[in-house]
Amino acid sequence: MNKKTQPSRAERRALANTLMHSMGVDVNRLALPLYLRDNSPSNSICLANEALFTQDHFSEPLTTYATGWRDPADIKGLLDFIAPPVEVGRRFEFKQAENAEEFIVDIDDIRAVGASFKEVTYTADTVNSKTLNKGLSIRLDIDQYTDITKTQQVLTGKLLRRLWRSEYARTLAILAAGATNTAVTWSTGSSDNPMANWRTALLAGQLLSGLWNNRLWWANDAWANQQTAFEATNTPVGYANANATPQQIAERLLCDKGMVSPVVYQSAASTKARLGAGLCFAFYAEDGVDMEDPTHIKRFWSPTESGPIRVYSQVYAKFVEVTVEHYSLPVATTTLGIEALTVS
Repeated sequence: MNKKTQPSRAERRALANTLMHSMGVDVNRLALPLYLRDNSPSNSICLANEALFTQDHFSEPLTTYATGWRDPADIKGLLDFIAPPVEVGRRFEFKQAENAEEFIVDIDDIRAVGASFKEVTYTADTVNSKTLNKGLSIRLDIDQYTDITKTQQVLTGKLLRRLWRSEYARTLAILAAGATNTAVTWSTGSSDNPMANWRTALLAGQLLSGLWNNRLWWANDAWANQQTAFEATNTPVGYANANATPQQIAERLLCDKGMVSPVVYQSAASTKARLGAGLCFAFYAEDGVDMEDPTHIKRFWSPTESGPIRVYSQVYAKFVEVTVEHYSLPVATTTLGIEALTVS
């Protein structure tokens, strides 16, 4: 009996190409590559699932909308304040910020005649990492809305708020984990002096990192307690500070920027809580950062095929589904000098 043999992969591909050609389809002009799925019982012709999803459901109008969308609470702005964005490839490497070598005083930097200059080295560790694919989807019944285009935009905004809130929570957790913490009392008549507390924290941070922390962050309950402490002094200086903006307080402490966070999250079924409740931070960050500057926390991000954000949309008979994705990874490239005040 002759043993029946299966056609090879190449023979199956040639057969598929012949079949497609007989149907008037130019295989070479297909938008997506064909492949034969070897583990399929029927050796069926398939399209790559991810590529097929991208082709069928990518929404350029919604992606453009998402790129220009602005959250009224500006959670993204708060996120960038703490962890400035740095664009990288999906897989990347960075050096932990140099510290000790940066502040060495070289008393032997004078070259002797006939000799070479002193050679110095930096010992920062190189870290290999990759950005993570993050995203959310939402589906709603079409009967709830009359304008599908507007509905998709509303859903895109909802998902972006959720994504940025989650990213912000992760970044605050990283900031808190790397900080040196000091407890202060600002909410009673016998309160500590907030400006003195800040100066003490900034001076301590400088001796750890070598840099004067240039940004101050308050949870809004900590900011309220700080205002109470200023008012409790019952002095012109105290009231002047109580009326100052976060930016003005930061500048009086020789910092570049100050920001108060009003962001809350759902902590239980019927309860909300503040992100970073009762905390203040002093840290170092610069806008337009690169891979190796001394910013404490950076948010590495990778572009999708359409930019920082990519939106997909699927419209069914009775439902509309929107998906938003991005690639990112917040990282503390150094924690030396981050200072936290826990306020009561």
